[in-house]
Amino acid sequence: MTGMVTGSLRVTRAQRRMLVTLHVALSVGWLGASMAMMTLAIAARAGQPAAHMRSAYWAMHLLTDVLLIPLSLSVLSIGVLVAATSPSGLLRHRWVLVKLLATCAAVLLSLLALPTMTRIAYQDATQHAPPAARDAGTELIIASSVSVALYLSLTAISILKPWGRTARGRSGANRPGHGQRDRDGTSSIGR
Repeated sequence: MTGMVTGSLRVTRAQRRMLVTLHVALSVGWLGASMAMMTLAIAARAGQPAAHMRSAYWAMHLLTDVLLIPLSLSVLSIGVLVAATSPSGLLRHRWVLVKLLATCAAVLLSLLALPTMTRIAYQDATQHAPPAARDAGTELIIASSVSVALYLSLTAISILKPWGRTARGRSGANRPGHGQRDRDGTSSIGR
């Protein structure tokens, strides 16, 4: 991966377009799965009878293990690859850095907290916990709402590209040939 940041990775325009398309598709999937989680969390918290609540929490647990965790890891890894193969680079623009840090945080929370939260909520629903003890359900509503808001914000950042260059980007912009394509249609990072 060090080679990607320093500029040794070269891709054709078609390969880069494929990577960007894959990144966008997986990101949309992650947003959609998070919206489904939010919907299930709200339905489970308001759920009557108890069987509906258990089913919703079980579905959330399944979505977490089978869909959200693989999607989050894929979005992060392909996003890093897209940025590293971009003429803009991985560390040259503040908006890219903000997206990278926010995505890393979201992936960590998806890996570390979400499986436990969905398991606890399902166990509480299965053991017929009293409403005051159903904090995991409320936490899942909050967590899924925050994740949807975060992913929508990251989408806006991708479109608007605010905040300018980092110090690394300002110093690299003065080098001749930076971010240009070769005659064969490939680009290289940080020449």
